[in-house]
Amino acid sequence: MKHVAIIGELAPVAKLADPASKVCLCPAPRKISYKAGAVEIGANASFATSEIEDTYLLAQINEELTIYKGKVLQKDATGTRIKAVMAKLGKDIAIAGDEGYHLDVLDDAIVIAANTPAGLFYGVQLLYQLLVEDGKRLIVPRVTVDDHPKMAIRGLSQDISRGQSPSVEAVKRHIKVMSRFRLNMYQFYIEDMFAFTKYPRIGKGRGALTAAAIKELDAYAKQYHVEIVPIFQNLSHMENMLEDPDIMELGEFPGAGSLDLSNPKIYDFLRDLFDEIAPAFSSPRFHIGCDESWDVGTFKSGEFIQKKGMGKALIDHYLWVIDELKKHGKKTFFLYHDIAFKYDEVLEGLPKENAVMVFWEYSIKDDWPDIDRIAKFKVPFVVSSSALCWMAPFPDYTRAFMANRKLIDNGLRKGAIGQINSAWGDMGQENFHENNLPAFCFSSAYSWNNDGFDDAKFVDAYCKAMHGITSGYFQELFSAVMSIHAEFPSRYLRRWLGFLWRHPYHSIALDNVHPTISDDDHMDIHEDLVYHENDMEAQKPLCDKIIALVGQLKAEARRNVKNLEYYAFAGMLLRYFIHKIQTTAKVTNMCKDGVDAGKARQVEALVQPVIAEIQELRGMFEDLWLNCASRPNLDRILRFYDWQIAWQQQKIEQVKAGVAWVNPYLESEWIAFEELDQHQEPRYFRKVFDVTQAEIKSLARAHLEVVPGNHATVWLNGAQVGEALCSYQSAVVVNDHNIEAWDIKAHLKPGKNVIAIKAINYLFGQPLLNVYAELASKDGKVRKLVTDKTWRAAKDARDGWNASPSFDDASWSTPACVGKPPKVMGEICLPRFDHGIEWKSKHGHHGFCRILRHKKTPKLEQPLDILSDISFYSGNVL
Repeated sequence: MKHVAIIGELAPVAKLADPASKVCLCPAPRKISYKAGAVEIGANASFATSEIEDTYLLAQINEELTIYKGKVLQKDATGTRIKAVMAKLGKDIAIAGDEGYHLDVLDDAIVIAANTPAGLFYGVQLLYQLLVEDGKRLIVPRVTVDDHPKMAIRGLSQDISRGQSPSVEAVKRHIKVMSRFRLNMYQFYIEDMFAFTKYPRIGKGRGALTAAAIKELDAYAKQYHVEIVPIFQNLSHMENMLEDPDIMELGEFPGAGSLDLSNPKIYDFLRDLFDEIAPAFSSPRFHIGCDESWDVGTFKSGEFIQKKGMGKALIDHYLWVIDELKKHGKKTFFLYHDIAFKYDEVLEGLPKENAVMVFWEYSIKDDWPDIDRIAKFKVPFVVSSSALCWMAPFPDYTRAFMANRKLIDNGLRKGAIGQINSAWGDMGQENFHENNLPAFCFSSAYSWNNDGFDDAKFVDAYCKAMHGITSGYFQELFSAVMSIHAEFPSRYLRRWLGFLWRHPYHSIALDNVHPTISDDDHMDIHEDLVYHENDMEAQKPLCDKIIALVGQLKAEARRNVKNLEYYAFAGMLLRYFIHKIQTTAKVTNMCKDGVDAGKARQVEALVQPVIAEIQELRGMFEDLWLNCASRPNLDRILRFYDWQIAWQQQKIEQVKAGVAWVNPYLESEWIAFEELDQHQEPRYFRKVFDVTQAEIKSLARAHLEVVPGNHATVWLNGAQVGEALCSYQSAVVVNDHNIEAWDIKAHLKPGKNVIAIKAINYLFGQPLLNVYAELASKDGKVRKLVTDKTWRAAKDARDGWNASPSFDDASWSTPACVGKPPKVMGEICLPRFDHGIEWKSKHGHHGFCRILRHKKTPKLEQPLDILSDISFYSGNVL
């Protein structure tokens, strides 16, 4: 029996000129024909349905109609007309598939019929797009529509593990608007962001999803025919969990992202996790992740992988996971393609009846031959492009739309069963979830029907769905934000966050050429990275246009007015960015040859407006974050704003004191044990220093900071202070620990003291080490201890090496010194321990670790991609 909904008691409208131009149909129906005239939804309009539980559908329709001068439908409980219509539909109309529908606007009623409640729902979504305001009347053109999707799965993947943990209300808001464009699957990329009862430290303090929140979202999403599916890693991208000392032993090595496949204990651990997370989601589908497992076999499991073979080891693991999840009623299993598809054993061994490979690719190409390999083995697959939003404060909609369009087209030609548009939150997710909605809606609509897809109609349809209006202003606004990446110089936007959060006064001269700069400190800076006083002046009108258009639209919007502020924030942040770069250039040029009282006044006049601007943006960022996400992880990004404010204020104080420039970077050298080869073995470092009784008595604070490459265990006078792990991942938890700092006041003693460090590099090269310490007295004086050639280094160490200052290290060698920041691992700015230990050194953003080339180390080139960053971070520079 078909499912039917009827909106009746409508008044006929004899004429409606050019009805196709008055509606915003996106995606366009597979088949539509226009008839003469229209119908008016008036005060007497009624609603009837064949659905036994129709309350939510009527409520959704009335919620939409209330924005049109309060019009609502009354429920028709008689059922007489429903029976007549259903009898006719059963004979005359063939509806395609589970999500297809038939919509017919008669002279006094609108009839929607489908094979399933989902199809009925999608017919209602088209009805929303057919609504036309004609003066005081709300009318619907007379049309006949037969429609069904090209792709069965039309979904998104939202990263909640690396920054913003979305609020329940925000996710509901997103589901409501995205379902308008036929989205039917919402995948949460979770990692450690589920509140496990057996492992309460996993996700603690990060806004982890609870089972109760998932249940609430699951029930809500079902009303919009959206399926909530978890993406839960079980091999790779476990780095957040593996930070926990009690779980770390299960990793490939300390700081690894992957589990050790040779350790059977990992399966007890995974079983515990599955026992909690699998039942929390009602969907029979489960995404097991398993992408980017690059470090499998690199240390603990090396011999195991060598004997078994990588392909066999991986398929055995995947099948164990699938079998375990089947015990919880899961029937379909997604997994990422990038590692799995390389091995014949995996492609042959995956169960074709319930495995779905996710082919993810974010570039813009006409063809992806790798899909052919997956299809050759008859593995079902979906394609997955991206909102292109990570490591940037705003998505690149132009490229995102094109990337999704190309990949979906390719997928349709090669047999993809769906598409999943992904949004990532690498390095803290400074781009708001709200900004991803247009890209998600675009890909959902495009995968329903890509024939004759019209981007302009999509923008109109999105505006109507999100804000309840159609407005030329929104077309202008969207065109403006889509032009950001084309209008702004690529040399800046390629490294958006690097430049945005970089220390404004990083050099005494913009090109690092100045008489006071020694040859040892001189860096060749590529012209693309030299600031100018008029940089991006031509882009200011674009920023102002975005801000002004948002103001106009806020006066018109009928719903989700707050969402317009995200566009305004992008315009304001860009405008600040221009202001910062130009001010940096002006102040640096003004001060490079010295300062006096007159220049100090000019500098203050230039810098104070920048401070005011960043303070305003900080408040706006906090407000917008909390509109779409919970509080956890917000404060770490607000600290970036605070650093900018502090550095600008420092500049004013410096010039007032007659100081032209102060080096903002760590003063400590990067050191390593002098050798050509390294084989994932520890190396040992010591530094003996004296502290007088008077210094101990007057000590106000003492802090020690270590940046390892990539693992270091630190002792002071025999007491273990802590461990430092530099994991080079895109996850917030591990990145926040790439630099570690400790309060060491209680460990110091009068006389000789010793800092001892065992360092090891589990990745590629030599273990590198950078150590910086401050001993501050009550009178404000600061004594600094840094890594340099006075340290001692050894390949092996005897007992007592880390405990006693009197240990005989005469046989130890002088370490190799390879430079101070920003050499080697990029820009690491001095800490502000006077503000607290949480103000440890500020590291440059990922993707911006090397912006300089030192004359004496020409092989330190700018990284081309993340992989070269990782190789560089490893410390393989000797």
